[in-house]
Amino acid sequence: MIDFMKRVFGIIIVFLALYVLLQIIFVFTVGKRISYYNLTIDNKEYMIKEVYTSRHNSINPNINDKKSYYYEIKRDNNILFSFKILRDNPFAAKLLKDIIVYANNNLICIYPLFIESQPNIDVICNDNNKIYLYGSVKGQDPSLDSFVANLKTQGYNHDSWETTNKGPIVNFNFSYYKDNITEDQYISLWGYKGYYRITDNTNNYNELNIRNTNKPSLSFQINNYFVIPNYINNVNFNSFIINNIKEGSSEVFGFEYFISYNSFIQGIVDNKVYLIDIDNRKQYKIDIINKNIIVLAESNEDTKYYNKGKWETKTMTEVIDNKLAFIYRNGIPKQLEDLQPLKIDNIGGDTDGYYYLYFNENNNISVYRADKQNPSLLTLLFSKPGINRVKYIDNDIYFISNDTLYFYRDSLGLKPLIIYKDFIANDGDLYNIYLSK
Repeated sequence: MIDFMKRVFGIIIVFLALYVLLQIIFVFTVGKRISYYNLTIDNKEYMIKEVYTSRHNSINPNINDKKSYYYEIKRDNNILFSFKILRDNPFAAKLLKDIIVYANNNLICIYPLFIESQPNIDVICNDNNKIYLYGSVKGQDPSLDSFVANLKTQGYNHDSWETTNKGPIVNFNFSYYKDNITEDQYISLWGYKGYYRITDNTNNYNELNIRNTNKPSLSFQINNYFVIPNYINNVNFNSFIINNIKEGSSEVFGFEYFISYNSFIQGIVDNKVYLIDIDNRKQYKIDIINKNIIVLAESNEDTKYYNKGKWETKTMTEVIDNKLAFIYRNGIPKQLEDLQPLKIDNIGGDTDGYYYLYFNENNNISVYRADKQNPSLLTLLFSKPGINRVKYIDNDIYFISNDTLYFYRDSLGLKPLIIYKDFIANDGDLYNIYLSK
């Protein structure tokens, strides 16, 4: 009897141990884990909040947010900084091992150090509760410049700390900063009868058998495919030209329907493009990958409408009269709308995403970012005189300012890519970017 009880007790212990182990694995690999710890720097106590998230689903249930570590740093019970690194190490906590601090009156700047594989991160500053990256103010404060120069002598670096952009190289009727183009970037630049394909080691013009077209209207991008109507006549089209930006090749996808140029694209869901032909009162679903196009609705039939992860129906009249585009995300927090920026963009998921706010400041457009995990903290990324035709691709921001295409990436800072006079003269969608994985 005693031996039997021992065996039962042993089995119970094993099952309890397995249960605890499974709970630990679940906590560390799924959902959210929050760690709190302190660092003492120059006799000041800094409280660290570290949030690791994994396998979090946002609006689209088929796509997981990127795994990330989100940080908030407090001193004297005031949140001074927030930042995020994309990293997948589910069993590691308390990654932040130290902070190099610069303090001058009300200005406090930090450079975070990690216990493993130091991320390519910029110095973050807080001046009277205004948070900004050093790269956005480089050269404006000699003392802060000296602090960053000292970091460089210790072996730390960030591309935004460098002072020059080599180039530009003049080619065709544009110029480009070859050294600023990363190996994962494939750029197409519209050139009236075709497009320029630009990478870190090549550039060439791909002429298409179309009429001279100032703006590539009704164009769209699916992965590495930049797609335009086959511009042959001035009224309608019955084929698309599929341009593979990565490979530099093109092919024609023909179909039986004639689509009016008086159309608009509602959106893209699961790599399918939804287009409304206003003149002919039709809704199309276009599958470029499999080269298939079908009519979803026509005349007075109800159309399919994508609203924050769910399909609904809308009348054809309502869609056409209001040019209804699909809605992919929830709205903007009221606390951000109350700031009355020029515009706010909602990008990414609930845990890996941000709100981007655009303000008119000192004759420049200043771009701030608020992490969705705490929208009350805004960080200035960069400022430029005029910002338009903004695109968010993966974690990059691309935009036109005057005659120049720029991009911002956390690991690189703000970089000019292409100078093209048509960016001023032509307000069309003249560029596309594909990032290889």
